[in-house]
Amino acid sequence: MTSSIVLGMTALFQMDMFEGGVIDAAPLHQGADLFLPLLEKWTAMEDYEPVDGLNLAEGLARFGSQDALSAIERRLKQVLGSNDIDLLDSDTAAHVGHALTTLRERQHLLPLSFLERVVVRWSYNVASGAVSMIAAHGTQTALDVLLEIYTGATISLKGAVMDSLETLAGRLGLRDRLTSKGRLWNNCK
Repeated sequence: MTSSIVLGMTALFQMDMFEGGVIDAAPLHQGADLFLPLLEKWTAMEDYEPVDGLNLAEGLARFGSQDALSAIERRLKQVLGSNDIDLLDSDTAAHVGHALTTLRERQHLLPLSFLERVVVRWSYNVASGAVSMIAAHGTQTALDVLLEIYTGATISLKGAVMDSLETLAGRLGLRDRLTSKGRLWNNCK
């Protein structure tokens, strides 16, 4: 029910084919204030499965709640700390990926060490979101972490890491390149 409320208040459905269409982001609906206290109450409850709690917090953040960002971080740590969660399940990965994107877009960046663990443990969709958040830190340390991740990354993840490396290196005034032996180095301009 929460995801339906959030979707209805934050997006527009444009039917462009029979029984189908595109969902586009929209400004927050004027009636959203009526649902905000209810979503805050639901999000504060602790009797959810970790992924369900994460979804609630992420939905509340889409309503603009700053408190929800801390709840997302706490719920993410619960999901990652649970031994009962299938890390390769595509639905779970999608929820975790959305939560990482929400945090990054609102500049609520998770610690680099936590994000490194995410990259190691999760499938491409989540790992690439963590890589983007690492780059969003915008520091030399973040660049060094990305260089380390690149060395051990799967072939599919190397592209995402390289994109983030190039963007971050540009912001830091560095240049990245692959050598003939496939190693990545950074040099000053």
